[in-house]
Amino acid sequence: MKPGIYPDMAFAPYHADEAWGSSDIRTMRQGPPARVLWKRANGSADTDATRIGTACHAAILTPDLFDATYAFKPEGMTFSSKEGKAWRDEQAGKVILSAKDAAVVEAVWASVEGNPRALHSLAGSAYQEASILWTCPDSGEPCKARPDWYDEEWCYDLKVSRWAGNGLAFRAYMEGWMAQSAHYCFGLRQLGLGAKRGGRLVVVHP
Repeated sequence: MKPGIYPDMAFAPYHADEAWGSSDIRTMRQGPPARVLWKRANGSADTDATRIGTACHAAILTPDLFDATYAFKPEGMTFSSKEGKAWRDEQAGKVILSAKDAAVVEAVWASVEGNPRALHSLAGSAYQEASILWTCPDSGEPCKARPDWYDEEWCYDLKVSRWAGNGLAFRAYMEGWMAQSAHYCFGLRQLGLGAKRGGRLVVVHP
């Protein structure tokens, strides 16, 4: 795809685009290079943590899509009952979250809503989860990123992590969050879209 910003691109076509994303570059650093292509072809399995994190991202950044994508299973309902089976069939392919998961998603959103700086930055952003594509000026390779939100000064990256308290700086380094943020900021600057001062993490304990 041509370099530029694509505010309404769904995740599937973004993921399918062959430009290099931050996860590709991180895998390249870890080596060997063939591992990048292997991970692209095989992906990674979902875990409870990634499922909750994805739901929290959707609830905060794309609430309209969240309602169309997710459904909360009523507490005490079982899919072995006639009523439970009927309710499940009515969800028409939505991702079903348990009552416990729903409580976590709601608590994470309340935490962001209760943080004036995070809420102000989110409200002041023109785009949430917009896809950006650019050409690396050094290698000529196509690159891509999907920052959570950004403005003229900063690029923000939302993380739902149990490391939101002690040890956060170390975990941010080990998990590659800072390299990911640098990748996002570089792409935004190449396109003249913002993040002039750098990246900020918004980390919420689940």
